[in-house]
Amino acid sequence: MLQALLADWLAQAGRGLSVHEAGDDLSQQPALRARVATYWHTYRAHLPEIQALGQIAGGGEPIGRTLGDDEAIDTLTGLLRHGLTGPRS
Repeated sequence: MLQALLADWLAQAGRGLSVHEAGDDLSQQPALRARVATYWHTYRAHLPEIQALGQIAGGGEPIGRTLGDDEAIDTLTGLLRHGLTGPRS
């Protein structure tokens, strides 16, 4: 049941992104950030259910510190844009 909910949330986020003003060219920073923000806010809105999925999967306790929404979105956008090695010089 939780997996069906997750699929539904992702579909809802995808529908919202299909008409987003930032467009869908992920090589452009605004479009990439819009997608990260949409999925981040979807995650935050359904955090208890997503944590339950992690516990079912044996994920255990989260590690690290809690990030604010903007910091998390910027961090995830940077990782998607540049990978783990950071921006290229």
